[in-house]
Amino acid sequence: VMNLWMGCRTLEQADESFVSYARNNVLYAAIRLVMGGGVLWSFKDAQYLYVASFVLPGLLFAIAQGVLGSGYRLSLSGLGLTIMRARTYSVWVFVSSIAYGAILYSPQFFVAQRFTALEVSSYGVALSFMAVVTLVANSVRTVLLPRMMKNNVDDAITSIKALRKKLIKFLPFFLFASVVVLLTGWMLINFWYAKTLPEAALVFVICSAGLLG
Repeated sequence: VMNLWMGCRTLEQADESFVSYARNNVLYAAIRLVMGGGVLWSFKDAQYLYVASFVLPGLLFAIAQGVLGSGYRLSLSGLGLTIMRARTYSVWVFVSSIAYGAILYSPQFFVAQRFTALEVSSYGVALSFMAVVTLVANSVRTVLLPRMMKNNVDDAITSIKALRKKLIKFLPFFLFASVVVLLTGWMLINFWYAKTLPEAALVFVICSAGLLG
């Protein structure tokens, strides 16, 4: 189901339809929040929660994209070209997703082998609060990947240089927002976990600063 959901978003990403990409992500999150919150409030059952917050929203979006997303309907004449483009592009989406996930989640497995449950929990809490930071990195990755995959290398380089100039102009605000996020995360984690997980706030700041860098 998550592959169906990600496949729909990847089509928008490949077409550089970033407004639609962002809008659908927000809508998807809102649907998950309402459905998952409703189940949590009514049933308090983990299986129902999983179905309501992952399975049903994913299927709903996949069906809606197939029925309503006329831009993605396959025609027999363009089927071969569509499959070829999807195959080429999907390889790099897959590599990008695996590498990105490995950076965030692999340390938890190494920590689990070498340290105690306290350290594993500290990293897990830090990882949960890093969701805001990962949105920034994910956004840059989402925009950058289709531009890197342009057929013409010169066009790709020109596009990436233009993007870099925009990001440089955005840098002062980005640095200010980063400091605010790190300080807010530090205070929130200390407020909730200072007694039980005293190192979680520091782990959050170090990992988040590295990812933002």
